[in-house]
Amino acid sequence: MLPRNGLYSVVVRDANEINTGTYQLGVSCVHGPCGAPSQTPVDEHEAEITWGDLELTIPAGALHGPLTISITPVEPMPMGGETVQVLRQFAIMAYDEHHEVIFNTLHPITYTVRLGATQLATQPFNPDDLRLALWDRTNQRWVIVADELHTAQLRATSSHLTNVALLLAPGTSVEPVEPVEPVEPVEPVEPVEPVEPVEPVEPVEPVEPVDPVEPVEPVPDADQNQTERVFLPLVQR
Repeated sequence: MLPRNGLYSVVVRDANEINTGTYQLGVSCVHGPCGAPSQTPVDEHEAEITWGDLELTIPAGALHGPLTISITPVEPMPMGGETVQVLRQFAIMAYDEHHEVIFNTLHPITYTVRLGATQLATQPFNPDDLRLALWDRTNQRWVIVADELHTAQLRATSSHLTNVALLLAPGTSVEPVEPVEPVEPVEPVEPVEPVEPVEPVEPVEPVEPVDPVEPVEPVPDADQNQTERVFLPLVQR
């Protein structure tokens, strides 16, 4: 049983005790009511989601597709130090129609925490020490993304869908989270039609050489076989 509300990191290992991943679990209302989560379906159009003092502004085309964004206020998790104090904390989760969790957007979204002027005036701290922080899932820590109040609100943009906190952190400054550039999908390559194999040509059987014909001796002319006759004149003595 979890001892209190807040964010818990669950380390999952395989049978060989190898660290295979860390998952963050947001728990609220363990001991009593602290606020119900808000479930908001969004799509490719511009949208604004508000829960209490927190507002998410999503520009058109910022999402990969239709999503459901859940915002749950949770009891502030202690930082473990004396100089930084978590005043408010919101667990944010986005998932698609296949219930796959989405961590990044195609374009930056805006996180805004609104604080009324009367509310600020009654607080026992300096409003200039307020900071807006986003949860860094990779390094498991809060990262300050806004450190100046404008019209009683703190605002920052990021391409990460992650948890938000309002910090009291005097002497700290902005440490922006590097936006993750979306990977453009690779266009499928049209399959090339297979070339029909050419049937092999049967080799021509070699022709056996013909024996040369022996020459025929010429036949002598018939006239040449006749004996030539010589006629001599008769002389009287």
